[in-house]
Amino acid sequence: MSRGLHWSRQDYDDYCRKHSLRPSNLEPATSVVEVPKPKGRQPNKTEAEFGLILEAMKRRGDIVDYFYEGITLRWGGGMRYTADFSVIIEDASIKLIETKGGYIWPKDLIRFKGCREEWKTYFDFEMHQKKEGSWTRLF
Repeated sequence: MSRGLHWSRQDYDDYCRKHSLRPSNLEPATSVVEVPKPKGRQPNKTEAEFGLILEAMKRRGDIVDYFYEGITLRWGGGMRYTADFSVIIEDASIKLIETKGGYIWPKDLIRFKGCREEWKTYFDFEMHQKKEGSWTRLF
């Protein structure tokens, strides 16, 4: 069975039989069944949970707004960093927030610290980690 975004009619019928689903009686216009891709990158569970925290802060009036992966910064040598959340504070400043789970890869930490050093004049940076069920601000 194909693992891409395109299935043949036979792959679709096999999948339906394997999972006790009734195949559609409608024949597709082509011999390929299209599986829609989600638009844009979706947050993982850790990012989605932190998004709920930001939503609560927005409703309380602590922040003006926030955006998931709203800003990508580039600096020397082709380095690039996209923060998990871009948060607009009431004084019109922007805070870039990175969220991590239990383990933080060294390359992610280096990229975060390098970007923070390069862009500290323009943005505030924070890194939060969820470990053993609780959130901790690391930077």
